Amino acid sequence: MIQFGCPCGKQLQAREEQVGQQAACPSCGATLTVPGDAQAIRPPAAPTAPSTPTPSEYAAAPPPADPVPGPQLFPRERAPAPTLCGKALASLILGALTFCLPVLPAIPAIILGILALLDINRSGGRLTGKGLAIGGLVTGSLGNLAVLLALWGVQNVRTAAMRTQSQHNLKIIGLAMHNYHDANKSFPAAAIYSKDGKTPLLSWRVALLPYFEQFPLYKEFKLDEPWDSPHNIRLLSHMPAEYASPRGETPPHHTHYLVFTGPKTPFNGPFGPNIHVTFRDGTPNTFLVAEADDAVPWTKPADLEVAPERPLPRLGGLFGNRFNALFADGSVRFLDLRRVNEPTLRLLIDPNDGQPIPADVLD
Repeated sequence: MIQFGCPCGKQLQAREEQVGQQAACPSCGATLTVPGDAQAIRPPAAPTAPSTPTPSEYAAAPPPADPVPGPQLFPRERAPAPTLCGKALASLILGALTFCLPVLPAIPAIILGILALLDINRSGGRLTGKGLAIGGLVTGSLGNLAVLLALWGVQNVRTAAMRTQSQHNLKIIGLAMHNYHDANKSFPAAAIYSKDGKTPLLSWRVALLPYFEQFPLYKEFKLDEPWDSPHNIRLLSHMPAEYASPRGETPPHHTHYLVFTGPKTPFNGPFGPNIHVTFRDGTPNTFLVAEADDAVPWTKPADLEVAPERPLPRLGGLFGNRFNALFADGSVRFLDLRRVNEPTLRLLIDPNDGQPIPADVLD
């Protein structure tokens, strides 16, 4: 038998008489010629590890070819981290302060918030804090609004308290007026006169003192001397609280509670007595005392002089275009000068004009 090998590694054998004939490898299917014994195909030898060249062989070897240049890779540069916008943070802090401080921080909070948003949008991602800027805008606006609403509420409460206090003062004055009327069958004259009846010396407010528990103060006045005599002027600082207006800017020892004097008034004549005055129009339709815009020293015989040819003295002031008035029946009402024109005011001042008062005026 002749043994030979296929290049695929399969060992084959054949009979000697088959030398030179074709045979197929049962493993890989390759067609082989059966060799003679001397030419038998042997399987390929196992590969051996390459030997390490000697220094002389290494020096004689041709240099290796340069590698084909390829694309060069470089490390990617890292973008800088974004920073917080200082204007945005300041806007938020100022916005929060508007809830604790007056309105002043609100304006810079809003301005800084707007500037911060502009800077952040232009920075291309380098600045952060858009939420803080928006928060500063919102808190600044809301804080400003909250402060304004609080101030508005406080002012309304204060105005309501002043209105109530002023109405209380006028009711005390009205009660004293009627006590005087019960005792003397008339309301007091606009002034206390000299013995000859020509010179006004002291205000009706002094004459009214005994009728609301101020008799000791009344007894201190020298009724035959003017209000600014060396003796009487010392009593100016003893003004009763009922004559003090709640208005804060009123000069010391001055009052806004004045009567109307002159023809066609309850206190007829420049300062004359009103013993014969009647209220044909009805006491609920006639003024006795009103809040005047101007104030006078409370003991001085100075009031609201009314003349047909001159405009009426100014009323109100304490509440803008509105004022409290004491009517002859003792009631106190709050009137609005935007609804009560001058002809209607003259009807309310004159106790005997015989004209009806518009229904909506005294609502």
